[in-house]
Amino acid sequence: MTSMTDATPTKRNTTFKGDVLRLVSGTGLAQVIALLAAPILTRLYGPEAFGVAALFASITGILGVLACMRYELAIVLPDDDHEAANLLAVSFVISLIMAGLTIPIIGYSGDQVLVWVNMPELAPYLWLIPLVVLVHGVFTALNYWNTRMKHFTSLAITRVTSQFVGSGTSMGLGLAGYASGGSLIGASLSGQAVATTVLGGQI
Repeated sequence: MTSMTDATPTKRNTTFKGDVLRLVSGTGLAQVIALLAAPILTRLYGPEAFGVAALFASITGILGVLACMRYELAIVLPDDDHEAANLLAVSFVISLIMAGLTIPIIGYSGDQVLVWVNMPELAPYLWLIPLVVLVHGVFTALNYWNTRMKHFTSLAITRVTSQFVGSGTSMGLGLAGYASGGSLIGASLSGQAVATTVLGGQI
């Protein structure tokens, strides 16, 4: 029978220099992938597609900051891992609630939002906002949990995987003839979803 102690997650014994090197390497490789993909994407997609994707990212980025109501920041603080796990669960629940709250807002005020941002081309993609908020919230909470557990190799792999999947999906959709802002939005979402799955696998 597995005891509670055996089931408790353990932090990896790593050095500060090694942790920094892993994170820097992952971030650097992700940036290299983005730089290599940029010339291809700019040939496949027009400026209007990047404009729609950038505006969508701005809206979801603002909402994403509030996805967990900043409870994710507290995950790394407690001495007790069980308390930290409770904070992780709270962050998940709040992310789900916040994503749910965006649904009626979009349903009743979506047209007004389009007027405010002066981009009607964004209308077909507003329904993706709740999903992006949820994925972002879960990803952020898992990121802090893996930081607490010192799974820095996983964090580095996640950054590379997210960029690789996002860029690869963007190029694939562009080559297939779907060179629109929606394709860039979907590719970005797929990259973060895969990254979230990778981090979730560490629990």
